[in-house]
Amino acid sequence: MLNESYRKLAIELVDPIEVLVMEKIRAKDMRKSTGKAKNRKLALLKPYEAKQVIQNRAFKQGVTVVEVDAYKSSQVEYSTEIIDKHPLSQREWISPVTGKVIERDHNAAQNILDWGLHPSHHIKVKTFPKVTTAMVSSII
Repeated sequence: MLNESYRKLAIELVDPIEVLVMEKIRAKDMRKSTGKAKNRKLALLKPYEAKQVIQNRAFKQGVTVVEVDAYKSSQVEYSTEIIDKHPLSQREWISPVTGKVIERDHNAAQNILDWGLHPSHHIKVKTFPKVTTAMVSSII
């Protein structure tokens, strides 16, 4: 049942596009930082399996897949270098610089897309001199 849902999602996501930019997901890391209840949910949802189904669909359709390191993707205000850390429970806030309302998930998605298409924009590349664009973004 879940695989069928993932397959339908993959068709909707992949078929109309040429490039798919995804956050690098490591289920092991997701489980480390959460409690037992979330671990049970992760075991049921199987994010790695969803990722595999989506990537397989992309490969079959000839869609380029780019994986991006999600380092501070929700903390960096999109199109700026402003890093503003908030608790995970805080889903939106007002930018101290621009005054715009920032919605955590939308902001992270915009950053991941931008960093996937332009790895030199990644905050890790700008913050750490030894980090190269190949370290934060990879075509698979």
